[in-house]
Amino acid sequence: CRHRGNKVSFADIGNTRRFVCCYHGW
Repeated sequence: CRHRGNKVSFADIGNTRRFVCCYHGW
């Protein structure tokens, strides 16, 4: 994972984007 969108994860919290990164979902 590159974890390039920390703020994006908050905006797309309903999307699977946060699930792609352990930092965003796990």
